[in-house]
Amino acid sequence: MPPGESPVIWQDAYVKISTLQVTDDTSEGLDSVDICSSSSPPPVSLFSPKATQMAGCIRICEKKHWAKSKLELNLRQELQECLVSGVASRESEQLKRFEEFMELKQRQEYQSMRDMMEKETQESLGRQEKLKEEHRHRMKILNLRLREAEQQRLREAELERQRQLEGRDRLRALNAIQEEKQGKKDGTEGESLTKSTGTMNEGSSTANNNLVLLAIKSFGDLSKVKIDIKEILKG
Repeated sequence: MPPGESPVIWQDAYVKISTLQVTDDTSEGLDSVDICSSSSPPPVSLFSPKATQMAGCIRICEKKHWAKSKLELNLRQELQECLVSGVASRESEQLKRFEEFMELKQRQEYQSMRDMMEKETQESLGRQEKLKEEHRHRMKILNLRLREAEQQRLREAELERQRQLEGRDRLRALNAIQEEKQGKKDGTEGESLTKSTGTMNEGSSTANNNLVLLAIKSFGDLSKVKIDIKEILKG
C-alpha cells in the first residue's frame, strides 16, 4: 500500500476487481469466488456504505446469474430428455414395425409352404387318380378282349358242331342213296345171291362210310372233299 493512502480505498478497489472477475467467469468461477469470500470475508467494519451496497448488488447479480444458469441447465436437461425419449420412441416404433414385418414374413413363408404342400398333395392325388383311371381302362379293354375271345371260341365251336352235324346228315344221305342204288341193282338176282351180295355191300358200305368220315375229319367240310362216290362204289 503506498504511503498516504487509506486502507478503505484499497479495499474498495479490491472489491471492484473481484466484481469484474466474477461477472466474466463461469459458474465454476462463481463457486471459487464464493468459497474465497466465505473463507476470508472482509471485516464489515472496514467497508463503507457504498462498498456494502456494491457487494449486495454483486451478490444479487450472482444469484440471478446462478438461477439463470440453473434454469438453462434444467432446460437443456429437459431438452435432452425429450430428445432421448423421442429417439427411444422412434426406435421402439421401428423395432415394433420390424417385429411385425418379420412376423408377416414368417406367416407368408408358412402360408407359401403350406400352399406348396397342398399343391404337391393335390398333384399326387391327381396322379393316383389318373393311374387308377388308366388301370380301369386297361382292365376294361382286357375284359372286352377276353369276352370277344370267348365269343369267338363259342362261335367257332358252334360252327364246328354245325359242320359235324351237316357232315353226319350228308353222310346219312349218301348212305341212303348208296343203299337205294345197291338195292335197285341187286333186285333182279336170286335170294342167295342177294344175301351174299348184301353182305358184301354192307362191308363195302362200311368201308365207304369210314373213308367219308376220314375225309370229313381231315378237311372239316364236305364241300372240300373231292371223292367220286361212283368210283368208291365200284371199288
